[in-house]
Amino acid sequence: MAKADQQRLYALTPSGAERIHLDPFPKPFYSLYQRVRPGIYEAARTYDTGRVFGFEMHQERLEGGIAATGYEPALTESELRRGLQQAIDEFPCSPIKVRWDLCPEPYTALGTGARMIATLVP
Repeated sequence: MAKADQQRLYALTPSGAERIHLDPFPKPFYSLYQRVRPGIYEAARTYDTGRVFGFEMHQERLEGGIAATGYEPALTESELRRGLQQAIDEFPCSPIKVRWDLCPEPYTALGTGARMIATLVP
């Protein structure tokens, strides 16, 4: 499995997760965040079931961050769940670490008009 396939970036939109292929591939992978304005994020691990443990707790923290910063939500809770689950289901191994970010503006520097992204790594 190629390194780029073990570390993935997705745009999270109302219609689901759309994979973003970066060229050149960032090394190290998380340096991709240097290209964008900081936002609010949550991170979690999945288990062999392919589910995020304690998603509700993460969602509550994200909503608290949205309220504190005054950002507008980009997705409903069900759209976020659906997009994250789609990205998790497409990932080639389990368990994985998932991080999802919300920015007040689109992530155009990463090639998307979405305001939410997700990174997935083993």
